[in-house]
Amino acid sequence: MEILKFSNDEVKEYVQLFYNKYCKDKKDIISLKDANVETLALIAAKLAYRSSVTRAYALCNYSGNNYISDKEGSKIKCEQELISIYLISLYKNELINFENESLDMWKKIKQVYRDNGFTNYKIGHAQKWLSMSIKYYYILLATYEIIEVNINNVFNGFFYFPVDGMVINHFKKKDWNIEFKDKCWTKCDNEEVFIEYLNSVKNHINMYNNPFIYELCVWWDLAAKKSA
Repeated sequence: MEILKFSNDEVKEYVQLFYNKYCKDKKDIISLKDANVETLALIAAKLAYRSSVTRAYALCNYSGNNYISDKEGSKIKCEQELISIYLISLYKNELINFENESLDMWKKIKQVYRDNGFTNYKIGHAQKWLSMSIKYYYILLATYEIIEVNINNVFNGFFYFPVDGMVINHFKKKDWNIEFKDKCWTKCDNEEVFIEYLNSVKNHINMYNNPFIYELCVWWDLAAKKSA
């Protein structure tokens, strides 16, 4: 089996590539002197939300293809702020029971959309938004040099990461025997399926690299191959 390992210097390169493509020119990006843990947390939640509108985990009602935008009420802003508080707690290692608190966040996000008539909104959408927010947060913290890129110390062992079809196929093709037990990540509404899958990946990747860092680097390479 091919074992992919990434050094700190390699991860720094991936962080820079991701920032330059998905963050650098966005209107929310601020100067280095204005950056702090709290501000970057809210920016990360916003970037993940806005990028979702054009992606597979779009925050929309699939039957009507209607989007909830920032202009349509305070509840979405409230969710972004809720996610930013979660991100700050993650950065400060204040989450007591990471798995339970993550599940609670997925359910809270889902409920906001369900309450607003988005009946097709799933746990999968919420998980993807939250995990993408965490990914953006890490990229921003590293780029603004608030944290040092270190593969052995990322958010105190955090391992919940974004998953898409490319990532699922990547792990399925290896001899790890890891399969996602549903047809589509974002349309899945069973939190136990997500937990089981993410834990399985964690148990394998921990032998080689931090799972969160592994996904960040592997996803970039997979996306580059796909677009080549």
